[in-house]
Amino acid sequence: MNRTQTQNEVTYGAVVRAAFKARGLPVEWGMAIAWVESGGTFDPGLINMTGGDLARGGSYGLVQMSLRTAKDLGYTGAGLDLCKPEVCTALAAELFVRNKKDLETANVLADFSRLAAAYNCGTHHVIEATIPDSTLKYVTLAVSHMEHYAVQYGSENVCAAPIVVEAQSETLTSQIEPDDFLGVV
Repeated sequence: MNRTQTQNEVTYGAVVRAAFKARGLPVEWGMAIAWVESGGTFDPGLINMTGGDLARGGSYGLVQMSLRTAKDLGYTGAGLDLCKPEVCTALAAELFVRNKKDLETANVLADFSRLAAAYNCGTHHVIEATIPDSTLKYVTLAVSHMEHYAVQYGSENVCAAPIVVEAQSETLTSQIEPDDFLGVV
């Protein structure tokens, strides 16, 4: 993947990298999630209203943090404050740390692909191997961008592995190409 960074990616990417580095996480993980969640725009002002009501599932900022998830992490501020890059990226990094702990407690490998899936649909789906098809597409795109950022930032912590989900004696895998999902949040 060879592409030019936008000004938002340069400016807010530094905030993402600082938040993930501060929590002891590979910076490429945060960059990949921010890229996917923002549709590649790195726009901190993004607000996604689910069902027309932010209180019931909307998400905010360049990592599309929901107010409910933020509150589960101990956040006490207002929803619109989640559009502040320093706030939402710190919470996203904290969610990665919590999800990693939850997966490891359940004896599930906590690599990037599984953590990206947990970020998208919740750890219970990863632990129970009930990952929705939309999340498999999300993970495919996230892994592609994580690998790009790992090269860009020189990290050797590339630990992506394809997600294989066993369900009713069938193996479900995603056959989508990362470019098929570009710009879809």
